[in-house]
Amino acid sequence: MRKIVILLIVILLLTPNVYSQRLYVTDQSLIDKVYPGGTGVFELSVRNNQNVADTFFVTPDEFSVAPFSDIFENIDIEEGTLQIKANSVEKTLVRVRLREDIKPDKSYRTFVRIRSSSNPNHKTDHDLIVSVIPPEQLVEITSNILDEIVPGRKSSINIELKNKINVILEDVIILIESELFKEELKLKLFPYQETIKTIEFEIPPITSPGDYTLIITATQENKLRGSFVKDFKIIRNPNINEKSEKDSGFLTSTINLVKSNNGNLKVKEAFVVELNGFKRMFTTYNIDPDKIDNGNVEWNFELQPGESFNITAETDYRSIFIFIIVLLVFSIVVYYLYGKKVSVKKAVFKVKDDKGGISEIKVLLHIKNRLTNLKDVEIIDIAPNLVKPKHEFGTLKPAKMQRGGRGIRMLWTLKELLDGEERVISYEIESQLHIVGKLVLPRAKVRYKRKGKIVEVYSNKLTYFSTKER
Repeated sequence: MRKIVILLIVILLLTPNVYSQRLYVTDQSLIDKVYPGGTGVFELSVRNNQNVADTFFVTPDEFSVAPFSDIFENIDIEEGTLQIKANSVEKTLVRVRLREDIKPDKSYRTFVRIRSSSNPNHKTDHDLIVSVIPPEQLVEITSNILDEIVPGRKSSINIELKNKINVILEDVIILIESELFKEELKLKLFPYQETIKTIEFEIPPITSPGDYTLIITATQENKLRGSFVKDFKIIRNPNINEKSEKDSGFLTSTINLVKSNNGNLKVKEAFVVELNGFKRMFTTYNIDPDKIDNGNVEWNFELQPGESFNITAETDYRSIFIFIIVLLVFSIVVYYLYGKKVSVKKAVFKVKDDKGGISEIKVLLHIKNRLTNLKDVEIIDIAPNLVKPKHEFGTLKPAKMQRGGRGIRMLWTLKELLDGEERVISYEIESQLHIVGKLVLPRAKVRYKRKGKIVEVYSNKLTYFSTKER
């Protein structure tokens, strides 16, 4: 008895499958991109595998649509009744409309039921899968900017923003820009949140009349989430008259600008004169400008009805012409006399004559640095064979003293010689034999390293004459 019951249960479970084999159902999605609130369209193909014609009913799952479902708004079947010949195929369209508040980047499943009119057990359920992607415009943007704007007046526009998906949008950058102004906001938009932002701006009164474009974009993580574009027109105030005159002479030029308000409203106006930095240095104005920026000199003012405003800008290059000539001559002289260099000058500071000849001499070495900061500077001088140092030195003693064929070589070392610094080295020499006539002191030498090279600078050579005789 138990085996018979089990067999009957198996037969009952297999019976729908046997019937379903008489039907073969496929679908093809006809919409590539389905957004929240959009509609997925499927072409449903139903094949009657029976040897006889039959009529089939196509119905949606009644619990897959509102108010029972929070995903699908409704499911519409174009041809709900299909009369299909034996071993033939008939098609119908199924439209699945989604709710606007569903989350994107997910796939949602529903089904339609196909059943035979002749045999209620001859039926099958066919799944339809809708893949929902984020809409290209996650943020809906609108603005109430006017079609025509008068320059020189404060204006404001409302930016209306709406999050169209059921997802929190963090760090959304709202960029409001045109050729005339630019503003940036950073927002957090909750699911389906609607918000209004007011932006105040002032179109400069010098703005040229014409067509301009307002572009508002919403970006998140460098991805565009929404945009709004609208053209607007800047119109000219018909009550303002402008007059411009230019005059030029030898190395001079003059600009005269006048604006008059012949209307009945107080207006904000401005003058802008394009002057590069060099030209501005030699330009004078009857009224000081309010702003100088990017090569533009600007005056801002208000005109009451019947008022006028006058600007005169005079450029005179004659002074610079004279200045350049004087500077050129001065530079040549200065360079010749005080060129950027290291110099050493040798001089006799004190001489002692004894019994008709030279017996003692004090030598002075004057070092000047007009080049740059130098390190490890060496000063070298030689006392000739007829004389010898007395070992009486000024503030700095030689680091080395060596006797050679020409005399005694003295070496001073400076760890650092700063730019503009001067050093004086002095020493005394004496002779046991009186020197009558000419005494020649050789050139002193300064040696330093610059840019990896050794540089040597020599002083003058001193020749001293004694007029006394024994």
